[in-house]
Amino acid sequence: MNNNFNDLNEVTEQELSESVNDMIKDIVAERIPELKPDTEYTVKQIFSAHWELFEVQFRRDLGGMVSILVQQQSLPLKHVGKDSSNANMYTISKP
Repeated sequence: MNNNFNDLNEVTEQELSESVNDMIKDIVAERIPELKPDTEYTVKQIFSAHWELFEVQFRRDLGGMVSILVQQQSLPLKHVGKDSSNANMYTISKP
């Protein structure tokens, strides 16, 4: 019976991860029309309307999640470097 419970936990973690990725994609999709081309943005700026709603640890994790999704080309963003505080900077990727 423990094996079934462990399998259930793994599925739940995977589903949670997919759900968070979907949320990130949805928020970025909402923001794209508001972002200016050729302007560099931090994750905090991209998620500005939601930023204060996120717990501090989730904000820290969000940067890594966005970075991975950008590398996978799952977000319409392009990594363009880091700012003076070492935050990743993104621009809108051109189709």
